[in-house]
Amino acid sequence: MEEKEWIESDIYDDDTEDQSPGIFHFENDEDYFETVEYNFAGIPMIRVRHQGDYPTSTGLAVWAGAEVGCRHLLKHPHVVADKKVLELGSGSGLCGIVAHYLGASKVLWTDGDQSVLKNLRYNIGLNNLCGEQQMPDDICVQLIWGHGLEKALTTFGKQDVIVACDCVYMSKSLK
Repeated sequence: MEEKEWIESDIYDDDTEDQSPGIFHFENDEDYFETVEYNFAGIPMIRVRHQGDYPTSTGLAVWAGAEVGCRHLLKHPHVVADKKVLELGSGSGLCGIVAHYLGASKVLWTDGDQSVLKNLRYNIGLNNLCGEQQMPDDICVQLIWGHGLEKALTTFGKQDVIVACDCVYMSKSLK
């Protein structure tokens, strides 16, 4: 699927004043990134690059909901084992990476924001989830909510499990 030039702040229009000051106004600069390690029992260590204190997009930070979601999956690995897993609004991709290590037959990471997708692809590579192979085009894709859903279904088919953490934080996200 062809990616569109799209950034998260495009959906907010008149309620950007409700956001933390400047959350969408920094440049996507490498200096804002840090790498954190997650050592969950029973799976390999996960390394995730993200923007901690002042993310330039909400998708560039690891939020508490993702960590809670990971702990839930770890307690209930049967939910994703041998299943096709779609992670909506993947952000850093932490939950999808955990699903991968818990035996998902395939994980499809999605986000709408191009800077988030770039970092998400970096994190998939950082954790060597594709081995020595080049990252396939159908593993990490742009999905803008409410747009191109028919094409996404045709391209990727139905998924068995949908994982979404910290995705619905503003009313305009629900449209």
